[in-house]
Amino acid sequence: MKATDVLRNTKLSVKLIRSTIGRPEYQRTIVRHLGFRRLNQTKIHEDGPRVWGMLEKVLHLVKIERIHAEELSDSSHKTL
Repeated sequence: MKATDVLRNTKLSVKLIRSTIGRPEYQRTIVRHLGFRRLNQTKIHEDGPRVWGMLEKVLHLVKIERIHAEELSDSSHKTL
């Protein structure tokens, strides 16, 4: 398995844990472009350089976890 195959099969779970109040406008814009509307919201993004470029600017506002594609498909089949 190549390193590029691993990146293709991974996603990032990103959670907004700090408020954007009082932050510069470019950080607010990045948070909006990542899809966040409210605090403690979690979004799933592809693992790639474009997303990491945005995340590096707001690392102090978010919590990041790497998720493998198999974990995503397993969790979607669980029944309550």
